[in-house]
Amino acid sequence: AIIERRALCTDDAWSDPDYDRRLANTGNRRRMICAPMLKDGVPIGAITTAWPDPGKTPQRQIDLLKLFAEQAVIAIENVRLIHETRQALEQRSASADVLQVISSSVADTAPVFDKILESCARLFRSSELGILTIDEENRMLRSAAYRGDAAPAVARIFPLPLRDEPVQRAIRENRVLRYADVMNGADTPKGVRNVGLMLEIGNYSQVFAPMQWEGRGIGMLYVIRRPPLPFTEEDAALLKTFADQAVIAIQNARMFNETHEALERQTATAEILKVIASSPDDVQPVFAAIVQSARQLVGGFSATLLRRIGDSVHLAAFTPTTEEGDQALKNYFPAPVASDYIYQPLATGEPLLVEDIESNTEVSEGLRELARRRGWRGQAIVPLVHEGLPVGMISVTRSAAGPFSEHQVELLKTFADQAVIAIQNARLFNETKEALERQTATSEVLRVISASITDTQPVFDTIAERAARLTGADFGYVFRFDGEWVHLVSLFGVDAEGIEAARRTFPMRADGGSVTGRAIRDKAVTRVIDALVDPGISEEIKQLTRTTGNRSVLSVPMFRE
Repeated sequence: AIIERRALCTDDAWSDPDYDRRLANTGNRRRMICAPMLKDGVPIGAITTAWPDPGKTPQRQIDLLKLFAEQAVIAIENVRLIHETRQALEQRSASADVLQVISSSVADTAPVFDKILESCARLFRSSELGILTIDEENRMLRSAAYRGDAAPAVARIFPLPLRDEPVQRAIRENRVLRYADVMNGADTPKGVRNVGLMLEIGNYSQVFAPMQWEGRGIGMLYVIRRPPLPFTEEDAALLKTFADQAVIAIQNARMFNETHEALERQTATAEILKVIASSPDDVQPVFAAIVQSARQLVGGFSATLLRRIGDSVHLAAFTPTTEEGDQALKNYFPAPVASDYIYQPLATGEPLLVEDIESNTEVSEGLRELARRRGWRGQAIVPLVHEGLPVGMISVTRSAAGPFSEHQVELLKTFADQAVIAIQNARLFNETKEALERQTATSEVLRVISASITDTQPVFDTIAERAARLTGADFGYVFRFDGEWVHLVSLFGVDAEGIEAARRTFPMRADGGSVTGRAIRDKAVTRVIDALVDPGISEEIKQLTRTTGNRSVLSVPMFRE
């Protein structure tokens, strides 16, 4: 019945040559009906009824048994669907729990990782599982989180150098790995079979789900089962879902911290610029703000700012450590530029990193002693460069030996640039004042932009006004170009007659003889000393010039992409 997928009956099994007599004798069965249980045409079982006496089987009995077979299939399918539904609900609930933690822990991945491991432990019935992350800067594979008895063994195993091993290749290639029997399986690579872990927890099966961001491997979520129990494709797909959530948590934390750091940097920059604005002729308050912000943002122990005057290095500003250390620092300067290795940036114009002043043989003993009294070991130095020439340097120290990252060096470069601005501000007060006015104008434009998201007209009007005022011009215009026609969208300083004349003149083609059209065609800043005598200016534009009075023109094209 199963093979032929149809209901069959026999009048007397005892006389049926194809029926096993030993089986027929079991339970004294002679007349029998068997109906297969079919799910979408595929047999999943059968129902058999039997009688002790031979005889013909009525069709109604065959039909009735077929009906019961169909009902049995429905019952089995109901149980399966209920089980799958319950399992799906558990998975969705676990996923929702993780997403809730992600939303409430934007800056910290630890609570998210804990919830992911807790959910996976319940869904996969595992007591050993963890998350690995890739440290690209140091080329290491690190254990970011672990749940289970093997935590001490995992702590001894990681971090590991990044190598071309199966797990690390799977991270890069975004492949899920499954190993049914890690200790004995012929498919288990050497890099996966960890003796230390087996000694800790015994043999196990394992699945790895890679974590990727923008095509780049950043880590892996893995689950261990002991004793070994194979993981299915459905298990792998589910684990990959949680791995993707771990990626979301990592990127959320990264973006939050980067944003937080950027805001801190912008705040520090704004504060320093504020000091610059309030001390146009005095660099000392600016230098004090710079060293304080540099030490704080780089996470340093102390910071100093030195200036080069002739062949000597002078102390300009510093953050305090101890009274003795501060006094030693003051007594150390001024010092000759050629007296120490750490003044190299004043010659090369390049940053210098000292991981450990105690072991660095190029540093003078005098500076080493100063470092001991101040209480630091590591140092990052960035030169202050103006027009290609180093004019000073800023340094941040650490109390412990160790490297500084490229990001931290870039931060110091920002502060070095601000120190240069302060120096030039004191020397060229009027130029700095003009720069601050320009920044104020830009802020005003940005403020109008933020307040007029759906309306560009207030932005154009503000730009026309601020451009005219900052350049000392009498008039300001903003034009737009649609690929063929130049349209006037805003103007400043023009009287009613001039406004009417401008509206009659525009729009006009880019080749219509206007200064703006020339700038658009040439894709370059265009200056016209006197529009009334310039042969490239059309008579129509000259007539407009006579009406408005704007004879000397500066036109700057606006580019998109």
